Amino acid sequence: MAAALADDKCPFCEKAVEGQAVTALNKNWHPEHFICTRCTQSLIGGDSKQFFEKEGKPFCEKCYLKEFAPKCVKCSQPIKGKAVTALEQHWHPEHFQCSKCKKVIPSDAKFKSYNKKAFCEACPPA
Repeated sequence: MAAALADDKCPFCEKAVEGQAVTALNKNWHPEHFICTRCTQSLIGGDSKQFFEKEGKPFCEKCYLKEFAPKCVKCSQPIKGKAVTALEQHWHPEHFQCSKCKKVIPSDAKFKSYNKKAFCEACPPA
């Protein structure tokens, strides 16, 4: 935590920040106001030390992934980290599989498509 300048305003309440402050996103916040924009969980200390920014607003990891991460076509869960993007859709790498034999298609492998479905090189589409 850093000391704030007297004329700084907290982006949450727009009141002057005096004494203790949290400096994040190039702004000074009252410690009690540095919270997730979506769920209002504190972003200070504990397991919440990491935060994500979208359009200048802070989010906890869970809310950021739920709100902004691409969703896997197979499991509908947010994709954190690497994703396979193909056929105008997104998958977790372990969920991008041949529609016929169900084997995982590696992200660097060639595949065929038919009716927005993926097929490995060994399987005929249809």
